[in-house]
Amino acid sequence: MSKVFEAYIAKANSPSEAFARLWLPAQPYELFDALDKVRLGDAAMYIEVNDFAAYGYLAPYISVDCNLLELNALAQKLSELDEWQSESFEGLVKMDVEKKDGSITMPRLIDLAYSADCCHFIPDVRSDTQLGKFYVDNDFCPELDTLPESIYELLDYAKIGRDQRI
Repeated sequence: MSKVFEAYIAKANSPSEAFARLWLPAQPYELFDALDKVRLGDAAMYIEVNDFAAYGYLAPYISVDCNLLELNALAQKLSELDEWQSESFEGLVKMDVEKKDGSITMPRLIDLAYSADCCHFIPDVRSDTQLGKFYVDNDFCPELDTLPESIYELLDYAKIGRDQRI
């Protein structure tokens, strides 16, 4: 299990008094040990992620008042993703942020991490036109099966790709 985030945790009202550094994902005993060092009691927890490893683009979406267990759950799932799933996750995050005007919640990040394996990643496709051509060439548009080959050059591949992407 690879480490994804390095977190600094402390009491929210006195972050320098008692603190712990913790690599996530962490095992339950590591979480308990870190919380014991912090001596949280009834105080709120302060969490600062210092190292995002390969997931630096998540920095704006992980706040200091996030839930440690949710952050650990996200790190756990991210540590299990292979290379193309990681790229798919990054794409899902970017698409979701664009839809929601730049905000995204921790539960939503966890959901997207679990959804990354459902994505079909095509590395050579970088535009709607290329996506449309891919769909048509691989018979993903059954309504085109009855058209003669000569009509294919008249198709609006950009529109087909945009429709499929959306």
